[in-house]
Order: sequence, then structure tokens, then C-alpha cells
Amino acid sequence: QLLSVIRSLQQVSKEDLVPVTQQLFTVTISVLGLAADTSITRQSQEMIAGLAECNGITTPELYERHTPPLLEQVAASVQGWTQHSPQRFIFEALLTNAGAAVGRNMDQILDILASSLLSDPEPEATLQMLMAVSYVLTHTAETLSGVSDVPQLVHSLCTKVLQPQLVWRAGRAAEALRTAAVGCVVAALALLTCPRTLAEPLLPLLLTLVEDSAYKTRQFASIAVLNIVKSLRTLETLSAQDVDTIFVVIMKRLDDNNDAVRTTAVQTLCQLFNMPLPADYSVDSHRGSLEVLFDTMLLHLDDPVPAFQDTMLDALKEISSIHPQLLKSRIKIDNFRSKVKCEQLVQFLDQLHL
Repeated sequence: QLLSVIRSLQQVSKEDLVPVTQQLFTVTISVLGLAADTSITRQSQEMIAGLAECNGITTPELYERHTPPLLEQVAASVQGWTQHSPQRFIFEALLTNAGAAVGRNMDQILDILASSLLSDPEPEATLQMLMAVSYVLTHTAETLSGVSDVPQLVHSLCTKVLQPQLVWRAGRAAEALRTAAVGCVVAALALLTCPRTLAEPLLPLLLTLVEDSAYKTRQFASIAVLNIVKSLRTLETLSAQDVDTIFVVIMKRLDDNNDAVRTTAVQTLCQLFNMPLPADYSVDSHRGSLEVLFDTMLLHLDDPVPAFQDTMLDALKEISSIHPQLLKSRIKIDNFRSKVKCEQLVQFLDQLHL
């Protein structure tokens, strides 16, 4: 009924609506946020376009002009938001519909996000909020097109909003929130080369989630760790301590019951042990660790899944240059059920003229 009233006003009053556009914008966004039917969503978006036409501007310009006052309005009650708070629905509707206006008001949006999640609302409310954040991060051509410093924005989003949601808590609801939060982290890390200042607070939490009981959480966390390692490699800030800390956790995921997690674990190990190694990494002093690494990877060279055998063979070839003599010395070909991949690895090492 509200939309019908607004439609009638647009048809009759047109430019006379300009002085009350903010109020009509607020009402329409409220309906859009509360819409449970696709037809209501479509009609709400049509009303937004109609308001823009009455003002002689485009829909993106309408959002840019009227989003800031509406954000101020919803921010006033953020500490008391619950799952059913109308202001929360309005806020989420802005995140998913306001386009470039989201990026241009990101400071205020980050404050609202941090405050709303800090107050520990119902799990359903937090999950919906994280889904809206995910939309912003996965539709950056729309939402962040006006942002001049995306890496700084991502850094703030991860530390202020997402990092607290990565902490392990008991319960099924908490598990769903962890999965959603780490999924957002993966989307965020895809937007920048992760600096050490962001990697350091995130890595301990992500390495814990790599061992989470939920396979989606493990999968997302594994991808996030891989992206961080790649970034530290690119920035030449990967250290021996990083390698020691990460490889022990990631190596265990070679036994994961999810193939995607296992494959990501292999990719991460290759990133960690590819040449050149970090300047402070001594092969001689890490001989014991390398023996464990080679033994574990050789064990999976005889994996029951043929495709994973191929993945592991390629990985062993890739990292063999760390210490090819040591790798060859760890090969016990008689212990293999399927000797084909093992023989191929030996042949490869022999071609290195060991």
C-alpha cells in the first residue's frame, strides 16, 4: 500500500516531490529492506528510479545524495538492534542496493557494522549482516567503484568487522557465523595484496579455522591462508617463522576428507617451500622439518585417489629444489602400492644429476 501511495504521488506531483524526497526515499528503502517477495522488491526499486526521475537525476545520484542522512538515522539506534529491528533491514538494503554510494560512505558503514556486531545480536541478525558484507565484497564494480584506497578499506573491514567473528565459539549457530565470516575474509583478501599488518592478526585465527569441524569453514580458511602466503611472497615479507608456523598446520590437511581442502593445502605448501626461500630460512637447520614434509608428501604420492597422486607428484617436483638429495633419500619405492608415480619422481630427480 505504501508503494501504491508513492507511485500515485510520483504520477501526480512529480517535481513537487523534491522537497520530501528524503522522506519518500527512507520509506521506499524501508519497504525494500523488509520485502519478502520478489515482486515487492522489484516495485520498490521501480519507486526509487521514479524518485530519481522526479528529481531530474539518475538512480545512482539519488542514492549518493540521500544515503548519508539515512545512514545517520539508522546509526542512532545501532546499539539496540535485534533480528527484527527495521533499521537493520534498512541498513542491509542500502548495502545491497546503493551501489557506489556504499563505497563513498564506507567510514560510516564500517562504524555501523562494527557497532552492530559488537553488541552481540541474535545469530540470525549477524548472519544476515555478514551476507550483506559478502555482497559488497563480491560486487565491487558496483559498491566500491568510487573508493580511492580499496586496500585500506579492506584492511579496516577485516580488522574492525570480520576479525572478531573468526574467534571460535561453541554451537551450531556460531559455526554458521564462522563460515560466513571467513568467506567474507576470502572475498576481502582477493581485493588486495595482504600486508603483514593485516596478516599477523588474521593468521592465528585462520590457522585455527583450518581445523574447524565444518568443511566449508576449513575450505574458506585454507584459501585465505593460501592468499596471505602468496601476498607475503609477493611483498617479500615471508619469514622462516611464518613457514614453520603455517606448514605444520597445513600439512595435516593433506588427510582432510574434503578434496578441495587437500588441494589447497598442497598449493599452500608449494608456496611456502618454493624457491627462493625466505632469507632467514636455513635449510640445514630445518633438515628435520623437511624430512617430515617430504615423508608426508611421499605418503600421499601413494594416495588412493589417482588425481591426488598427480597433484602430489607435481608438488614434489616443484619443491624438490629445496634439497633434492634429501628428498631422494626419503623415497622407499618398495613401500609404495602403486609405484608408477614414485618411479616418475625418481626419474625426475635423476635428471637433476644428483
